[in-house]
Amino acid sequence: MLNRPVAMFMMLGAFLGVGCVNVITSAEPPAVDQDVPSSPVTPERQAPVEARSKRIEPFPGVVVDFEHGRVEMTCRVIHPPEPIEQIICTPATREHETLFTANVLPSQLHAALLLLGAKPGTPGRFERIDDTVRFVPPTGDELDITVAVQDPAGATTITPVEAWIMATQRADGADGAADADGDAKVVTTTAFPESTWVFAGSLIQKNSEWMGEGEHYIADMTGSLIGFVTFGDEPVGVTRAIEEDSAQRGIDWRANVAVMPAEGTTVTVYLTRVVNASAKPVVPASSPAP
Repeated sequence: MLNRPVAMFMMLGAFLGVGCVNVITSAEPPAVDQDVPSSPVTPERQAPVEARSKRIEPFPGVVVDFEHGRVEMTCRVIHPPEPIEQIICTPATREHETLFTANVLPSQLHAALLLLGAKPGTPGRFERIDDTVRFVPPTGDELDITVAVQDPAGATTITPVEAWIMATQRADGADGAADADGDAKVVTTTAFPESTWVFAGSLIQKNSEWMGEGEHYIADMTGSLIGFVTFGDEPVGVTRAIEEDSAQRGIDWRANVAVMPAEGTTVTVYLTRVVNASAKPVVPASSPAP
């Protein structure tokens, strides 16, 4: 039985002219289901993509822009009430803790990034060594993540996604005192620093017995498109240890709704491949669209 994610990657391989996309088993990344082995999604070999067109739409709501070296994804703005744990998720999964939703399968985002020529790595994870827990950041080709917003006059501005994230420091993290509002009092607010995002690639996992024969792309089950905290299933993730900010500094990262469009606004999120990370350009807080 061949399931949809695997069939999708096989079709992608045929499109690229590089053969099927094989799954290479690796014991290093931990499985989300500890009883079922998983492996990174890795193409058999990478080859430069010769664009048949400057822009293609391989899936609804997903555009590969070869001219600008990016994948564009149509998203809906969310004003989450909780600290964020996702940047983008699929609908009806994690709206209470995400900046955007997108009607896109995570495996489709993975396939679009492969079309662009990006190479996946492995999702982030936590490893326990004796009594110490160590954060292992995600790996993969670096990406810039920006948000394109069109105003009523038709002008489009592009803003780094970091500008839509701010820190609130809990009172218990600042003074050790419990507060009547559940330690949620804001003591300071700071912007999220410029960060490194990577194409981690999620994992392919064999189905559990209750699912029947076959295998699945884990993020298609969890709804994670671009992760913020580390669950170990993110197709795209950040190399910063977000969990340590909360545990060690009493910091919660939240949506900066004061600078965001109204909830429900349709925007486009750009995932731009950073070909030369050492020469990464500095992106202003907002700039006109190219």
